[in-house]
Amino acid sequence: MNAYDKIHLGALLKALFVKVFSNKFCMAILDLLMTIFISIHTASVNWESSKWITRLIIYCIIAIAINGLCILADFIKKSDEKTYQYFDGAYSIQDKINHETASKLYRINKRIIKAIRERKIEKGELNAIADFQTFSFLVCNELCDFIKKNFDCGDCEVTIFQRFTDSKSKDFVKMIAFKNNKNHKPSSYQKEFALNSRSNGAVFISIFNDLNEEIKILHNQKAVREEFKYFDDSKKREKKICQYIGIPIKTDRNKIEILLQIDVSKEKALGKNYNELKQFAEYVLLPFCSLLHCSYERDLIFNKFYDILEENIIRKF
Repeated sequence: MNAYDKIHLGALLKALFVKVFSNKFCMAILDLLMTIFISIHTASVNWESSKWITRLIIYCIIAIAINGLCILADFIKKSDEKTYQYFDGAYSIQDKINHETASKLYRINKRIIKAIRERKIEKGELNAIADFQTFSFLVCNELCDFIKKNFDCGDCEVTIFQRFTDSKSKDFVKMIAFKNNKNHKPSSYQKEFALNSRSNGAVFISIFNDLNEEIKILHNQKAVREEFKYFDDSKKREKKICQYIGIPIKTDRNKIEILLQIDVSKEKALGKNYNELKQFAEYVLLPFCSLLHCSYERDLIFNKFYDILEENIIRKF
């Protein structure tokens, strides 16, 4: 495909509009031209001529329209710059997380070599260095701080749920990581919620049961109240929620196994409408979900590797 075919005409026209009308040099030239036209026209005043009055009105309307377009272009430019600032901030966080993860994996590598040499392995010690839950807490902390810093939101909570299977092969989910501005442990933290229970109308249950892997967007308090089932222990906080985003992570096992949730108690904090919230979720939050997915699969491999290491290397001696 030709690279130019990927350029949308609307985006090109928008870029051209912003480039022209937000440029101070172009704005000065347009203002100067309109001032000259109006000055020349009013050099000879003729209030009795309807043609003269009509032309003066047209010149004034054009001058006002030009200034209005300049204001609009400047607003769009600043809005886009703010969006790019969000992208840049999110990228910096992901870069930081990847760097920290690489350092932890290096420490695990050294610890495994040491365990082989000493013929002694402690899975708990290795998991303490880098496991999925630790990584999930890291993501929650970074995202909560990012939202607080960029959106001036004093009441935000980021949580991560994970799917598990019990001894009877029944699936359930529980919150494994969280972060909020008040550093309060949520009442539902580490509680088990059965996925096959139809009586439980919690939003996160419905997301886990939906294999379409659709992002759940509740853009205002009305939408939240229509879909939320409030828990008695956290009803006071949940009733203040104004916006909610739930992003499911579907694995190759054809199951939703992880869920990233973000809610804020400030109207229009993450976006003015549904579309803005969806764009924020897709362009800013989805890359974090990719990191979570990668960490989750890596954790499964590591746990199996630790078991093999313990059985086939350590116990032989």
